[in-house]
Amino acid sequence: MIVTSSEKINKIRDAFIAGNIPQNKLSRALGLERKTVRKYFYEFRLIQKLYPEKMTDYNFRLPKVLPEKKFSDKRIELIRLLPALVDKFTGPRLRRDGLWHDYKLICPDGLSVQQFDRYYLAWRREHAVCVYAHRRVRTISDDEFAVLTAWRNSGDFYLWKRATVVLGSYNGRSVTEMAVQLEVIEGTVKRYIRNFCAAGTAGLKIAPYTVNAARLAEVKRKQVLLVEILHQSPQLHGFNRAAWKYEDMAKAFVTLHGEPMSRSAARDLMVKAGYGFNKSRAVLTSPDTHFREKLDHLKHVLSHLGANEKFFSVDEFGHFGVKMVGGRSIVKNGETVNIPELQKSKGFLIMTAALELSTNQVTHFYSRTKDTQEMIKLLLLLSENYRDQQKLYISWDAVSWHCSKILKQKIADMNSEAYREEHHTPAIELVPLPTSSQFLNVIESVFSGLAKAVIHNSNYESVEACMAAIDRHFKERNAYFQLNPKKAGKMIWGEEVVPPVFSDSNNCKSNTRASKIKKETYYGRADGTDQALSAG
Repeated sequence: MIVTSSEKINKIRDAFIAGNIPQNKLSRALGLERKTVRKYFYEFRLIQKLYPEKMTDYNFRLPKVLPEKKFSDKRIELIRLLPALVDKFTGPRLRRDGLWHDYKLICPDGLSVQQFDRYYLAWRREHAVCVYAHRRVRTISDDEFAVLTAWRNSGDFYLWKRATVVLGSYNGRSVTEMAVQLEVIEGTVKRYIRNFCAAGTAGLKIAPYTVNAARLAEVKRKQVLLVEILHQSPQLHGFNRAAWKYEDMAKAFVTLHGEPMSRSAARDLMVKAGYGFNKSRAVLTSPDTHFREKLDHLKHVLSHLGANEKFFSVDEFGHFGVKMVGGRSIVKNGETVNIPELQKSKGFLIMTAALELSTNQVTHFYSRTKDTQEMIKLLLLLSENYRDQQKLYISWDAVSWHCSKILKQKIADMNSEAYREEHHTPAIELVPLPTSSQFLNVIESVFSGLAKAVIHNSNYESVEACMAAIDRHFKERNAYFQLNPKKAGKMIWGEEVVPPVFSDSNNCKSNTRASKIKKETYYGRADGTDQALSAG
């Protein structure tokens, strides 16, 4: 289609006003067809007749008059039938195929399905018909209308919502529109309408809360099964622990009964049954007058640790007797687990261990005594296991066998060039902790997690059974951090009480290993003043 430019249209208008230029000559001059010039001359004659004052207004054009739409008889018949078809529809929501089926029963020779879809959708948009219009409220009695009006004007939010939905549906409002206004899902709006249509305003009243007897019985049954599991040892179910965790209880429940159970569900059921944990804290002290200087030196070594250097936190666990041990466990509120004060011990254990901070690996062995020879044994073991390193830093507390003359002489011998060249071992440097500062010893946090996992609530049959549980605990811990490399710090294992990192705000040693608990913690300063140290 060729579009005539405004400039050519204006020249045709000038020629029409002048009245002395033939149309064929004008068409040749403008390069247009003669019928195009005739069309514009016809338009200008109408403007001259109907709007003479606009003849010289080159921006004015004759208004276009759209022809009146003429609907076919079949379309007119469809528009007439649609309200009745919608009212009689029985599905959950209006569907074009269902309406089309009903329409063809009435008009077998009517519109095709494509024409029906087009006209039906246009009718729905024009009249804002909701897809749930066939389920709307159609009649409200005078008494019901008075009740609904009172509800809508009341201060009761729940009654206001129901009244708004019923009255809105009666007035033809969309379900979606009312759901948006009330900030509820469409299913709630449809339920209000369905309840009113079935029972009037009585169906809208809020029913009192009733306990589902079957559901309550199911909860009681699961609580009984969980309590039965609680009364058994976790080791009978394959967990290397002496006390239950909710997560382990849920796993044991699934294994025994084949029913789903999550940790949160197990916790909720046990709490509702009256079971819970008890918690305690312990705080220790350090009287060392050079506390700050020693701690700053230790942090300096850690912050400048080389790639071929390793830092070990060393301590002994025990000695402790292998016998029935109390601790924190899930018990019914008001009940107390009694541990005999006088028991015959099955034996004693002392464990010497070293935690390497950069890889979070624990090296341990069992000792008969706590003395210098056991420390020498540990140093030889670490030197053998870490031959590829240049230097090993050893951090431990200031007990006598950690600073004996024999030990210092042995370290000097191991650091000699002749010894290192012959045995290919790294150098060893001691970084002692301040006096009586077990709460700063990082491995104490690991020991606390060990104690909570396999010592608390335990009653091992023999020393060997206890040693097997400890060995498995450290084996699983080392394997975890080998698969998930993490420096000792934010990521801790099991139930270690604080992150295993050197900090003067830490209390790595819990009441698991402390025989005496003090209420406050202080450290001395070189100037003789005391300042409080938070135990974390």
